[in-house]
Amino acid sequence: MLATGTEEPLVHGQGLGLFLTYWLVGNLEGDISVEKRTKGTAVTIQLPAATDQQREQQRA
Repeated sequence: MLATGTEEPLVHGQGLGLFLTYWLVGNLEGDISVEKRTKGTAVTIQLPAATDQQREQQRA
């Protein structure tokens, strides 16, 4: 409901955000898991931690 009191139709995107998330997490060797819960859905994204060498390269 908007402040005007009118209801707008639900508009879905083209799924590009989900595709980009899946692509990025995959390229970073991470993992996405989806879990149905009683009060909604939980989406967990896990990414590997940077190595000491990678952290040093970023500081340089």
